[in-house]
This record gives sequence, structure tokens and C-alpha cells, in this order.
Amino acid sequence: MVELIRRKIDSTIEKRIITGMIVSEKYLQTVSPQIDLSYFQNSFTRKVAEWCLDFYYTYRTAPFNDIKAIFERESARMKEEEASIIQTMLEEISDNFEIDKGINVEFLVDRTLLFFKKRELEITAGNIQILLEKNAIDQAEDEVINFRKISKITSGWVDPFDEEQIETTMSAQEDPLLILPGPLGSFLGPMHKAWLVGLTGPYKRGKTWLAGEIYTLAGLSKIRVVFISLEMPAWEVNLRIYKRLTGMADRAGNFLIPCFDCLRNQFGTCNKPYRTNTYFLMNEGDDIPSPQSFDEFIELQYRPCTYCKDNYNPRSRIKEVRELIQEYSLATWFTWKRSEAINRFEIKDKVDVIKRMYGDYFRVKAYPRFSACVSDIIRDLDILEQTDNFVPELIVVDYADILKSDRNSLDGYHKEDDVWMNLARLAGERKALVIAPTQATGDALEVENVTQKHTARWKGKLGHVDVMLSLNQTDAEKLRGVMRIGMMAHRHQNFQQYKTCTVLQQIDIGQPNLGSYGSRGTGHSSTMELK
Repeated sequence: MVELIRRKIDSTIEKRIITGMIVSEKYLQTVSPQIDLSYFQNSFTRKVAEWCLDFYYTYRTAPFNDIKAIFERESARMKEEEASIIQTMLEEISDNFEIDKGINVEFLVDRTLLFFKKRELEITAGNIQILLEKNAIDQAEDEVINFRKISKITSGWVDPFDEEQIETTMSAQEDPLLILPGPLGSFLGPMHKAWLVGLTGPYKRGKTWLAGEIYTLAGLSKIRVVFISLEMPAWEVNLRIYKRLTGMADRAGNFLIPCFDCLRNQFGTCNKPYRTNTYFLMNEGDDIPSPQSFDEFIELQYRPCTYCKDNYNPRSRIKEVRELIQEYSLATWFTWKRSEAINRFEIKDKVDVIKRMYGDYFRVKAYPRFSACVSDIIRDLDILEQTDNFVPELIVVDYADILKSDRNSLDGYHKEDDVWMNLARLAGERKALVIAPTQATGDALEVENVTQKHTARWKGKLGHVDVMLSLNQTDAEKLRGVMRIGMMAHRHQNFQQYKTCTVLQQIDIGQPNLGSYGSRGTGHSSTMELK
């Protein structure tokens, strides 16, 4: 459609659209049928959009790896000023993005289609006005009919049996945003965009540490992440990230590091030739030695053994290897590790390496306690998008219980319901995975397994989340650096509240996930008695 009236140029969204067209094949595949080059009011972005479409229709992929060559070829026919502006724009995209990385495709598609609809309205309204002034009634009516076609495309309605929708659905199911590494990831399963995931646990059990671990692992997977802190200032959030990345502590010293072991090794009842030692910790029925007695067992040269756990393979052709896991009985012990005091020089060296390897994927925003609501977060995410072209795919909100309601008149469970509804809306509208820690009841401090009955304030929050995880830890487990992650609720798969995955931690050096083991237990008891 030819535009008859020029409107105010919205170059910010046009640059984001160009970024998507250069970086993401998935984005191009979705929006290319709806693109009309007249939607681009900026001549520079229009030109690059034309290059991207030509490349995509020829090769059916995004031109990220070839855009430099395309520019060098096309710039020979351009004015020097025009070439310089486009070159600067392309270099900025190249410096901040990688092919199919750093783009929240679903969110950008929504913004793009909204922009296209707005532009179509502007063009149609302008054309109708001019045609009416010329008394070209039939042509003005044609403009209305053509706009209805665009409206249908951008309406959001889908046919579930359309072949394209089948492909879209299966691609979304097969391509989650994040799967955590190791047995913990296998236990929790995939996490998808637009999900709200809650983390429930008693006071001071490490909810923020777990949220920070998910945040860090996602960022290191080249997923753009933001950490919204409603409790700690930004420097404290940063310090936790630095500790997680460096393994350094507030003060230099030797630290006990929990590790997996086997009860049969600790009892000395294992007679397999590959057991790591001939020593044992205790007799069956004895209490497990405390961490304070670790030194005396070092002198006895006791060593943990996890041979059966590490070498078990359910798909092996060798029966003995398939059955190794039956010989393993979960236990934990310790090793020593020297850790230096955290300092700016080590942090800067580590950050330089991360920036070179991973790029620009992390942001932190802190609010004073009890000062922010979800609308404030949305506003600041919009500012982040406008100023840094940074659109997160994972958002940590730490923590949900101290968010204000968007409506000041609400209190009690009405306020809690409003907060969790708005967090779910944030996930859906931003097409992002939202992680929201929340406190359990005081009774949860005294139990071994946190369940739905320990949901604090408003149990209705369980209806708003896609997943609610539980953090389970007795005082003895806390002393030994053992956490058990459970599943209180899951909208999309079956779950058992008393089934948990064991995770080892050493918080003093910033490590909330040193390793994990399987899903254990279906009853009310842990698989380990730690005394």
C-alpha cells in the first residue's frame, strides 16, 4: 500500500524490528508474511528490512552471518552519510547479539504486530481522508476492506488444526527456555516462557540463592535475564553473583564442601573391588558424624565413594552396569577447599572473561522495601528496552510477598491475590519466565517436607502459578549443606509433593548448587537420617 501522508517516525521500534530480522530466523518466519515495507518510516531501517527479506526469501534463514557482506555490496550504491548511519546500526546489533540469541522472539513479535497494526491504521486513515476529499468513495471503501484483512491477520485468533499452528505448537513444546543441568534439571523438567514459577520455603532457607542460581545459569546460557530485588540493595545482589562465579568468600580460609557419598561406604559394608577405601565412618545404627569431626576422619584417610552412582547406565548392555544404582544408598560427606577473600581484581578478571564469552545478558534492579508494585516493574522494563534494547526472557522478582498491590485500596488476601495475578500477567505479556520466591508459614520451620498446607498468606497463589517449588531443609541438613527441592504444584505435569531432589550447597562461597541427585522418596520421610 502506498502511503499518502507521512506521520511521525517511531525509529525505536523500527530498530528493534530490524534487530529481530537480522538475528532470528524464527522471528522472520513469523512476521515476514505481514511485513509491508511502507510500514518503515525511517529510510535506513526500510532499506535494511528489504535486504533481510530478500535474503530470507532466498535462503530461508536470518542474515546475521551475512549482513556485513550484504552491506558492503549495497553501500557502493549509497551516499556516504547514509552508508555511515546504516553501518553504525549494524555494528551495534553485531556487538550486542548473536544468531538466535538475546532476542525474546515472542515478545518482539507481539510488539511488531501491534506496530504494524498502528501503521496500517495511520496509513489507512490518511488515505481515506485524501480519497474522501477527492470524493473517491469507492476507493475509500476499498481502504477499509483492506484494513480488515490486516486486522484478521493480527487479531490473535488461531486455528489449532492449521498446519502452521501444529508446527508452532510442537516447536514451543520441544524448545523450552531453560532446563537446569544435572539431576535437578531432570527432576524439575523444562521451564517455558510465559510461566510463573514460585519458590516456597521457610525463612532463611535460601530462596534468594536458588532464584539467583536460576538467574545465573540462564544468563550463562545466553538468555537475557533481570533480577528485581525488593529486599536487598543492588550491591548485595551483585556480590552474590560474584561469589557464585568466583567461588570466593567474604574472608579467606578453608571451607568444608559437601559431597555425595554412599551409606554402604560409610558403614564399611560394601565389598565391591572399586570401593575407594577400606575405612568406614560408623557402624549401622550409629548417628552420622558431625561436620565438626571431619578432621579426625581425614587422618584416617576415609574417602567418599560414588562409583555406583556415577557409573550407572540404564541403557548399558551390561547387566551389572544397569543394576549399579541398586547398590547405591544416598549419603553425604565433605572435602576441604581453600577459598580466597573476594576482591575487585578477581571479580573484574572473571567478568571480563564472561563478557567476552557470553556478551550482555545480565541486569539487576533494586527497589526500596515495600515500595514497588508490578506496574513499576513493567514501567522499568519498558525503560530498559528503550534505553538498552534489552528485553529479558527470564525475570526474577525477589520476593513476591513484599510487592505492593497495583490497587492501593486492597489489603489482606485480596492484595495477595492481586499481586500473584499481576505476576502471572507479567509472565504472559512479556513472554518471559518469571521466578518469584515466597515465604512459607511458620509451621514449615518444624517440618521435613514443605507442602501445599504450608502456603502462607493466601493459598490462592497456587492457582496462579504454573509451578510452585518447595525448599526443604532440616536444621541438621542445613549444617551439612544439604537442600531438598520438591514440587508443591505443577500445572502441566503430574507431581508428588513428598518427592524431592537432593542438592548440595556451600553458601559461604556462594554455591547453592554444587551437585544434585535424583528424585527420592514418595512418603513423609527423607531418604537420609541426618542427626
